[in-house]
Amino acid sequence: MTASDAYNNAPTWEPANATDGQSVLGAAVEITPAPGNGWHARTARSADAEKWVQVDLGSDMPLDEVRLYPARPKDFPARRGFGFPPRFRVEASDDASFAQPVVLFDQTQTDYVNPAENPVVIPVRDVRARFIRVTATKLWERTNDFIFALAELEVYSGGRNVALGVPVTSLDGIEAPSWSRRFLADGFNSQGRILEVETWLRGLSRRREIEHELGQLEAERGHRMTELTAAAWRSALAWLLVLGGGRVVVAASRAGAATGGRSAAPANRRRFARRDRQQFGQ
Repeated sequence: MTASDAYNNAPTWEPANATDGQSVLGAAVEITPAPGNGWHARTARSADAEKWVQVDLGSDMPLDEVRLYPARPKDFPARRGFGFPPRFRVEASDDASFAQPVVLFDQTQTDYVNPAENPVVIPVRDVRARFIRVTATKLWERTNDFIFALAELEVYSGGRNVALGVPVTSLDGIEAPSWSRRFLADGFNSQGRILEVETWLRGLSRRREIEHELGQLEAERGHRMTELTAAAWRSALAWLLVLGGGRVVVAASRAGAATGGRSAAPANRRRFARRDRQQFGQ
């Protein structure tokens, strides 16, 4: 990736971010409170401590893809990609011990760019399996320790997530109100319920339509308020008192309305003048 110039403030701003497959929008989720943050292995003293977590699909089935959702804990909202391992592999197997695994994805030789809140999608072809395991070979550095955490693990077969609600096992793990094995396959990431991308995009499109409609209604409301304000001023001006010849006459604007828009003030003054001459004999 090259650029004529760039503002560099890694990892937030740098040219490489333009082609890293990540979006600032993050995962496709519904704004619904998540029951937990996801799954969290026990902390380790060194980055090279190996940790794993796996799901049991119940029976072997053809695999389409595996999706890994990074965590973003509620108590650490600024830490996107919390606990996502720099190095890991994803494997499939017909037995829970993974004696003869099929490697679906291997990122154990170089560090993987932290995906922030974006799901890591691993396409799978011509593989049938019952168990899916994610093994971290290099842990994520927190402050004074190293961890492995995921918000959700999805496995797609036949166009649907067959890992939803299935049993989850791991080498070790933290069981707490916000972290638990059951949160790894509950249909939520750390922020909300996960949606299919098509459903999410339709929702975004509808949101833009609603915002446009609200803008039009607001503009119409402002125009109507302007009209009502002008009408109120015209009504107020219509009742202004014009002093003439010691007598009270109706305002020109009200008289104008009664005479088809022509000012009635001169006519009123002439009428009062004639009556005064008759009264005083002039």
